[in-house]
Amino acid sequence: MLRMRQLWPRKVGTKLLAVMLVGLGLSLSLALLAIWMVSRDATASSRALAIHAAENMALQVTAQMGEHDFLDPLPPFARYNIQRTLDYANRIKGRDAEIFDSNLKIVADTDHADLGRHEPEEWRGVLTAMLHDRQPRFFAEAARDDQPFHLQVAVPLQNQSGDLVGGVILEYTDLAEELAASARHSILVLLATSLIALLLMLYLAATTVRPIARAVRRLHGATRALATGKPVRPVGVQGSDELSELSRAFDEMSEQLSASRSAIETEVIERRAAQTALQDANTQLEHRVAERTASLESINRQLEDELAHGKEMERQLEQLARFDSLTGLPNRAMFLTCLDLAIKRADRSKSMVALMFIDLDRFKSINDSMGHRIGDQVLQQAAQRLSGCLREADVVSRIGGDEFTVILEDIADTDAARAVAAKIVAAFVTPVVIDEKELFLSSSVGIALYPRDSTDPGMLMTQADFAMYEAKANGRNQYALHSEQMASVVLQRLALENALHHAIERNELSLHYQLRISASDHLPTGTEALLRWQHPEMGQIAPGDFIPVAEHSGMILDIGEWALRRACEQHTEWREAGLAPGIMAVNISAVQFKQGDFVERVLRIVSETRMVAGQLELELTESMLADNPENAAAVMQQLRNHGIGLAIDDFGTGYSSLSYLKRFPASRIKIDRSFVHDIDLNQEDAAIAAAIVALARNLNIDVTAEGVETGAQLAHLAPLACADYQGFYFARPLPADEVRAALLPHTAAV
Repeated sequence: MLRMRQLWPRKVGTKLLAVMLVGLGLSLSLALLAIWMVSRDATASSRALAIHAAENMALQVTAQMGEHDFLDPLPPFARYNIQRTLDYANRIKGRDAEIFDSNLKIVADTDHADLGRHEPEEWRGVLTAMLHDRQPRFFAEAARDDQPFHLQVAVPLQNQSGDLVGGVILEYTDLAEELAASARHSILVLLATSLIALLLMLYLAATTVRPIARAVRRLHGATRALATGKPVRPVGVQGSDELSELSRAFDEMSEQLSASRSAIETEVIERRAAQTALQDANTQLEHRVAERTASLESINRQLEDELAHGKEMERQLEQLARFDSLTGLPNRAMFLTCLDLAIKRADRSKSMVALMFIDLDRFKSINDSMGHRIGDQVLQQAAQRLSGCLREADVVSRIGGDEFTVILEDIADTDAARAVAAKIVAAFVTPVVIDEKELFLSSSVGIALYPRDSTDPGMLMTQADFAMYEAKANGRNQYALHSEQMASVVLQRLALENALHHAIERNELSLHYQLRISASDHLPTGTEALLRWQHPEMGQIAPGDFIPVAEHSGMILDIGEWALRRACEQHTEWREAGLAPGIMAVNISAVQFKQGDFVERVLRIVSETRMVAGQLELELTESMLADNPENAAAVMQQLRNHGIGLAIDDFGTGYSSLSYLKRFPASRIKIDRSFVHDIDLNQEDAAIAAAIVALARNLNIDVTAEGVETGAQLAHLAPLACADYQGFYFARPLPADEVRAALLPHTAAV
């Protein structure tokens, strides 16, 4: 310690110099530490992250391409999927990116503004070098916003075969900024450390300078007195060190300054007045400039927001205008454009184009019974299956609902179109699985060929639609090619459909009633309401001709509800006239039964027509119950809870037959007329009828044998102990007035 004191300087200046050297050494050490931390390779880190992000995007783009795809030309759906990948990255990460081909032409861009253009001239050297050695390149783009520049990285892009097809450019300014922010944080830490070191230096300085503090204080007091204009006393520090010399110099200076104090004070006052006026004027000017700048910045931000919103709306509208939002397939407008282009190419190359209309059978049933969420998923899977059946150059579109179209270009003959159609039909044999449930669909495909069938796009679409309609009419789950004979048949059906639209409002529909006869005493037990259509020009149209048309067009909903209401009204009229009409049976179509509010509709009609619920019987077919047995059983139980009877019509011919009978709360089954017709000739029919009656008796269900037309048939049915009969042998379907007359004797007997 003594040795340290001997080495420490004695002069004030030397002591101060020693203290400053210590502080300077500490400051230099901290500065070097800060420089070392900040100079860590922030640039290299940001570039490494940028390369990683760009290469990930390149892998995603490669996944959207075929094994041997190139960017020029690029299939339209691959182009669309690549663009969606860039849009998704921009929307999630906020990063701008673009894809260019080997010719440096932009094929995909997040802002869509530069599609089809070549890369800027100043970038081409960097990008060409990148394509040559397949190594990432970095460059900066002059900014168009408040940033000094945008940092860019370019990486090579390969297809799934490893061929170089172009490159990906990704902006990574945000990554560099994040690393710079981290570096700034480190500097702040070092600054805090430096501050602590500085405080330590001040402490050392204070302990060293303390012996001369008194002299400095006196010098300081004299200096303040001089500055404030007060009388200045001589400092009078004695000695031979620097402070003593400074003291004497100060005393001499104060004497010289006192002589000119008055003149200086006058000049200072004048200058202060001028400076104050200038500061006031400058403050007012700055205030006005700030207000104007804020106003302009607000207007500029508003304009930028409106411009950005307008571009986004334009992009969304363009997407919606061309593609189906649910499946991602081209929509009707885009389909029409593709069809027109395909026909023009076929004209130039003298080739053939096949147009297919595809309708999903049973989709409406699934959508109505299971909801639109399931229906949407079914449509999405259907779109995937259709796309999987086609070549990359073929176009599949969704033009509405469950209707799809396919355009096949450059086909050799009709067999090629048939092969694709058969592939499409086979694609829907496997059930669609949603929420671990298997849903069974099928497809009906109509085919029209250009130019064989028509050279007009609109007529070609009509012909394909006709062919699809024919495929559905022939049993669905198949395809059909257009023919002139088919078109004639379809036109007749369409004419029938158009006429049917006005049948209710023009009172062309009516109900006839066929009596149901007791098997024990041959007295009426009820009637079945049967629909009839009398057209003013086409005459009497058979139900077998117009009811399928009504079901296909959806008009069966209005017609079926009208028939149910009219039958209930007629039953009420008979009862109020003192008759005993018994059971009123009304046929219900599958389309009606699948309505979500079917039970509510029936109960409302029963209430509004004052119908006796226990005397109403709804006839259902086995096929409509087999579509969705669980839902059918639930609907039937609701109806039975309100006392409404339920009959399974045409029993024995449907999908379920005897095995499903115990699952449904039916009150009656009707033996199909096909078993009754040959019951006196065919032992198998007789055995089936006997089995149906025996099973129904065990389940406490009444049995009606319908289609009884001869005494021989009746004789074979009598031992079976059916509840009642129905058929021409007893009564044909009659208008309401004639049935009223038939009911009178029965009423009188009662």
